[in-house]
Amino acid sequence: MLKDGWQFLMYSHTALRNLGLFTSLAIAATTGALSFKPVRPKATVHVGHLILYGVAVMLLVVAVRLNLAIQNNFDAQRYGEIQASEEHDQESSKGLKFDHLRFIPRMVLVVQMALAFVLAYGLVSKLRSLGIRYGKK
Repeated sequence: MLKDGWQFLMYSHTALRNLGLFTSLAIAATTGALSFKPVRPKATVHVGHLILYGVAVMLLVVAVRLNLAIQNNFDAQRYGEIQASEEHDQESSKGLKFDHLRFIPRMVLVVQMALAFVLAYGLVSKLRSLGIRYGKK
């Protein structure tokens, strides 16, 4: 557990950077899956689509899990489980406020949910274009 405010600040910056990395990779994989042009257009199942959709889903799941972990850590810090220490007095760690950083994972979660809907819509439309139906006949 992070007991020092500066350790938490360093952790939060690194975690937010990783969150952005995984989210942008999920966006790139989703874009690739939606714009993928197969070499053989008459093939019914394109392995490239399946791989790209699988990678996009995997990256999105990792990004959402990381996002929820970051939000839980911000909540732990907010409710006093992580305090600013006295040893970094020269850098003024006593007055560290993390409320401005709490906004970032919440907004990224909105982007991730929108990306999940785009990914689901793209997969459903691709299945329809291949003639694969679901639900009532």
